[in-house]
Amino acid sequence: MNTIQGSRSRMIQGSQSGAAGKAPVTAGDAQAAGGSNPAEPNWQPAPPMSQQQVDHYAKELAPFRMPGWDQAATDMYNLRVYHNTRLQTVGTDSQGNIDAYVLSGTVVDGKYPPGLTHDGDMHFDIAPDPQYPADLINSKNIQSENGKLVCEIVHAGPTTQGDAKQSGQGYVNQVPLPKLGEHIYIVGPYVLDKDHGWMECHPVLYVGSTPPPANPPASLLQSIQGTSSYNVKKVLLKPEG
Repeated sequence: MNTIQGSRSRMIQGSQSGAAGKAPVTAGDAQAAGGSNPAEPNWQPAPPMSQQQVDHYAKELAPFRMPGWDQAATDMYNLRVYHNTRLQTVGTDSQGNIDAYVLSGTVVDGKYPPGLTHDGDMHFDIAPDPQYPADLINSKNIQSENGKLVCEIVHAGPTTQGDAKQSGQGYVNQVPLPKLGEHIYIVGPYVLDKDHGWMECHPVLYVGSTPPPANPPASLLQSIQGTSSYNVKKVLLKPEG
């Protein structure tokens, strides 16, 4: 499978502004370090969604729920998303797990790591299909991502960013990497990225040309938990709220 070769303008700008041979500083890095982002001098974290906003999105996305994936989504979020408090999730099930949703659309942009994505994640954007609510895309998606939904497959490639390495230990990505122009289905939490202010599907647990099965494959669940020598308690992070 040919992977996406396009890149995001914000990643390129970040790379060009940094010193030669050094990784660009992302908003997430800056927040973790307690500073501003040199690549985006006016960067400020976005305010969290109100409970009213969260409930609104949960209601709108209810027809697209994938409850069989909730536990996998929660474990992936807790164990494999570094600095996951930068994300605000939408919806929880009766067991307190993060709600997982199936979304579909056409891949319009992305960048496969390594290269400019030093945290090992594959970033890509989709143009959602027309059955989804119009406000699935917020003003920041329109401003910075050409009106498309941001998606991230975590630890899809090698990780060179120091603060992202721990969450990738013992994990081998099981999610296929999409191609530019491909129409796909994805499964994952619907979240606000407070570092950037746009809405995302992050982390993506499924990519396919056909709708997902009711439950995730065993191989994905095993990889999320890591190898027997890996102490998952080291990176256990709790969802916000």
